[in-house]
Amino acid sequence: MLFRSRNNGDGVRSVNSEVKPRTETKAVRASLAFAPTEDFTGDLVYQHLEKTQDAFTQFVGSDNAGSDPTLTYSDRAGLSEGANHYTQKIDVVTGHAAWRLGGSTLSYIASYGKFGLDMKLANDQDNAVKNVEWYQTGYVDRTQTTHELRLASNQEPGKILDYTLGIFYQW
Repeated sequence: MLFRSRNNGDGVRSVNSEVKPRTETKAVRASLAFAPTEDFTGDLVYQHLEKTQDAFTQFVGSDNAGSDPTLTYSDRAGLSEGANHYTQKIDVVTGHAAWRLGGSTLSYIASYGKFGLDMKLANDQDNAVKNVEWYQTGYVDRTQTTHELRLASNQEPGKILDYTLGIFYQW
């Protein structure tokens, strides 16, 4: 499955910039299921998402110098000369395998995820310094891996007791 979307984000524009607010999202997902025998099954899923956004912080009122227009909530506008810029990337892989062993099933579930966020935030929200914009930048990079091994009884009609034993690890 492939998905792509472009729009004007939250629609907040700046009265002091030609940059137009925008959000673009691209995503893809692929799945694979397999069952080589009646007693062994598995699946693997990959997902990727990229989101880029240029946005302005909405401002209500007037700047300190009174040189910009007074804005109201309904104007959906800001005063900063620079846009906030965000780029987000997410990749996730999950896998599951199950092996039926008589009255029990042994399962293994694993995942790997990588998350990145690159941001540049405009700091002069009320346009206090004309013709100048300064930015705060930041980057977040995170990876997470999980593993789970589980032994569970198979549910059967009339059975009064079921069990699940498992171990989970994450880093």
